Amino acid sequence: MDPSIPHEPGVDQGRSIPRSRSGGEGEVLEGEIIDKDAPLGRPRPGPPPPPPPAAKDPKQRKRTRRTVLWTLLGIAVLISITGVVSGYVYYDKATKPNTDTPDGALEGFLDARFNGARPERVQQLVCRSPNLGEFDELVSVLNASKSQPDEAIEAHASALDFKYPSEDRAEIETDLALTSGPQNHANFAKERWRFDLVHEDGWRVCGAHRLN
Repeated sequence: MDPSIPHEPGVDQGRSIPRSRSGGEGEVLEGEIIDKDAPLGRPRPGPPPPPPPAAKDPKQRKRTRRTVLWTLLGIAVLISITGVVSGYVYYDKATKPNTDTPDGALEGFLDARFNGARPERVQQLVCRSPNLGEFDELVSVLNASKSQPDEAIEAHASALDFKYPSEDRAEIETDLALTSGPQNHANFAKERWRFDLVHEDGWRVCGAHRLN
């Protein structure tokens, strides 16, 4: 107790002195007595709340939808083109005559002239300057001898004998078996022929000559 203030009441030095402070203050004042369990300093703020999801821009949604549609359209077009190309390759392979070998070209030529008679195929199997007068005469005689206009004439080559005068020329001697008429009353003939072939982007028949 201060002797100059005789009437001042005694102060218990071990007791906390209450103080009033303005709201929001979190700092400890110098000389302030605080409870031992009270936190020191300013309270640390917690993590900020996540921002609210941004609303999608309508223009952005339209652009995204348009991109998806164009992507799907591109895939559909690609599938269609692939199918068309595959079909064309298959059709071309199935209908294109075999000109890889001289005997393959000769067999295709005989089929086109007789077995089913496909004149449009003949042009794919002959050379640019063919000499087929004797063979054309044979075809004319056989067609004239048919008893019915739609009667089929078949021709098959057998006993093939190959000669190669040069790398791009070949000669095939063969027994040409010719059959016409109904199966039970068919007319049959066998003739020996020589066919000349040249290599012009594949083997092509270029000449035909009867040998007997």
